[in-house]
Amino acid sequence: GDCNDQTPIYPANIDSSSVIAVAAVSYYNEIASYSNFGTQTVHVAAPGGDQLMGGLVSTGIPYCQGPCNISDQSYKKSTGTSMATPIVAGLAALIKSKNPNLSHGQIKQLIMSHGTNYESLIDKVRSGQVINIANTLNAI
Repeated sequence: GDCNDQTPIYPANIDSSSVIAVAAVSYYNEIASYSNFGTQTVHVAAPGGDQLMGGLVSTGIPYCQGPCNISDQSYKKSTGTSMATPIVAGLAALIKSKNPNLSHGQIKQLIMSHGTNYESLIDKVRSGQVINIANTLNAI
């Protein structure tokens, strides 16, 4: 990955309280080799699948043309920030469902301040943390 602080990558580098830029971490909660990072522009990290461990299991595009059933849905292992970002989006949705009155800025702050600290992330993402769903929801 590259440093977003030095070479802006959009939409992650949009300076807005409603944007949460996400890095991907490996199985060992270290920035994944494919993930961008930046202490100024990347807010948190989340699991993105480890290339050595085979990735995270996700649904793929169905192989059927018309109405599909569950047996038509394929699953495959994938890695990337494209796997990490939906985990953070899901956490944001859980927060909003628990307290609909929170603003997007408050939700972002909750996510950034209630993760798990990892020394390896201090110089990689602004919060120095991997998201922690239980800690965040318990803080509401």
